[in-house]
Amino acid sequence: MATALSILESVLTKCALSYAVASVVSSDQQVAEAVDLLNETGKDLAARGEWQALLRSAPVGALPLDCAKISAVTLDAGGLAAVVTAPEVWQFLLQSASTRAYYRIAGGVVEIAPPGSATVHYWSRNWSSSGESVTGNADTISLPENCMISGTYYRWKRKKGFPFDDEMAQHEADVAAAQAADRGVR
Repeated sequence: MATALSILESVLTKCALSYAVASVVSSDQQVAEAVDLLNETGKDLAARGEWQALLRSAPVGALPLDCAKISAVTLDAGGLAAVVTAPEVWQFLLQSASTRAYYRIAGGVVEIAPPGSATVHYWSRNWSSSGESVTGNADTISLPENCMISGTYYRWKRKKGFPFDDEMAQHEADVAAAQAADRGVR
């Protein structure tokens, strides 16, 4: 996995920006802008894709704070629980004897019916080892390095008022290819 510093250095070089020292915590305005755009790119990529590197698991109960989207709820006894969104259906399921397991999210808690032990599999919004943004040079990035660089670069060009259509199209192509590779599709 790439570090925040390695991606930042690649972006600054690609933008042909001169800088004394590349650092995520730099007070240099150009570097700070690049870090902001890097964070924007990371949040966008994490929200857009179901990246395997962001897949996490937790016991059923309080929804993890970093949960962006639930992938599945698996029963410890085996099998998958189906999602229920309508409160009246949930109440019906609680009052009936069902052989099928169901889950719902209510008040930030994942509940299972019939009651049992299960695991929530979800995609995290924490794309950096520091969480939802980079805060240090050594932060590791869980998203594809080329997508982080191309996304930050086209955002920099857009912010500076330069033509960026080609770079944005290349970024979208990079993202599509990386998502296909991440899913094992050729």
